[in-house]
Amino acid sequence: MKRADQKEYVAAFIPARYNSVRLPGKLLMRVGDKSILQHVYDQTKKCKLLDQVTIVVDHDLLEGESVRIGADTIRSQQNFTCGTDRCIAAIQHTVTADYLINVQADQPHIDPAIIDHLVEVLKSDDSIDIASLCTAAICKDDCSDVVKVSVDPSGHAIDFYRESPTDMEVYQHIGVYGFRKKAYEHIKQLEPTYREDKLRLEQLRWLDHGLSIKMIKVDHQPVSIDTKSDLLMLQEQYEY
Repeated sequence: MKRADQKEYVAAFIPARYNSVRLPGKLLMRVGDKSILQHVYDQTKKCKLLDQVTIVVDHDLLEGESVRIGADTIRSQQNFTCGTDRCIAAIQHTVTADYLINVQADQPHIDPAIIDHLVEVLKSDDSIDIASLCTAAICKDDCSDVVKVSVDPSGHAIDFYRESPTDMEVYQHIGVYGFRKKAYEHIKQLEPTYREDKLRLEQLRWLDHGLSIKMIKVDHQPVSIDTKSDLLMLQEQYEY
């Protein structure tokens, strides 16, 4: 794929992995009349500031579904430990993008407006190399099973958690990442860290290597499909 003749090119990738730890094959499961993967792709395609939306797959069935829904599709040629590594490898074979956006494939109701907002923030501030999203509301007891982030006064991530810390306010993390070109080129050279492997949170690698992540608070409550119960709950909503 050749890059369009534009001043700043924004390429979005949806890394789709078949063997999810808790719910293998979940991206092919249907919610209403669409697969989860198609829901995410259709929502991402509604964004106004993306020049490209590509699904990066690692399995024949996912590749078939991606092609069926008409998506630009890339097949990973190796195993990766996280979605961002998959996106960065894919972008080397597609376009020279000024910005890379990583949209997680298991959030079927992701709001296109918050993805566009992330792009706007990246473009408006040259000091931001990596940005991500979190909810505007402080996490309470109902956030026990989601990834959380603490944020410093300047709006940068202090740390990410699976268990809630007791000594600070945290926000629910939303799995969308934006990278300036120099950042994603740097990240591809970084080795995974102990904390990343232990908690299965790729963003900890970047923090552990001294990179900063600008957190953008948005009024959006993400719905991630991680377990069978998550899927059943969402399917029930489409039955009424």
